[in-house]
Amino acid sequence: MYFSKYYTLILVCILSIFHLSGQEDKTRLRKEVEKIIKYDTKLDYTLTPAFILMVIDGEYQEAMVFSNGVMSANDNVLNDQSIFELGSISKTISIEILKGLKKDGLLSEEDYVNNVLPENYINSRLKDFRIEDILSLNSPLPNVIKGMGFYESDASNPYEHLKKDDLLKIYKSYIPENKGANVSYSDIDFAILEIAMEHVSGLSFD
Repeated sequence: MYFSKYYTLILVCILSIFHLSGQEDKTRLRKEVEKIIKYDTKLDYTLTPAFILMVIDGEYQEAMVFSNGVMSANDNVLNDQSIFELGSISKTISIEILKGLKKDGLLSEEDYVNNVLPENYINSRLKDFRIEDILSLNSPLPNVIKGMGFYESDASNPYEHLKKDDLLKIYKSYIPENKGANVSYSDIDFAILEIAMEHVSGLSFD
């Protein structure tokens, strides 16, 4: 009986140490993230009074809330359960559609882009360009196409009047500016993916 109580006490102490160690790791991680935000970003708290940053490392996940103390005029409180409107949702939908097409054996991230576009728009200079490059944001395509001003009428929506045929013609004639990939989160890449999905499925993106 005495041994059992002693054993239980040791177990409680060990668990407490692990809990404290975990708390210290979280505190240390938060401090590191705060340093990155302070010195490596140009975040203006007057324009972004609060935000949530999700840290994922293997199986470890933690949502960190950063705030200057004022969320909004009506004092809404930001926490790790807050719900946000999702921006750039077409990219998220595109990936879900791609997963369905992969399941049906129509399209895969391993496919070369040239192989899943209409034949008359193939660009031999982009022969190594894969769907995977679009998803990993390592594309040879530029963030902004030269001459986009010819299609723009609204700077906040520069692709509004860019037709698919025009985009494919630009793709076909594009000469990569460098040999490496262009790390970007480009609308152009996902527009090309949309056309590829339509081509292999025979369905419209809508």
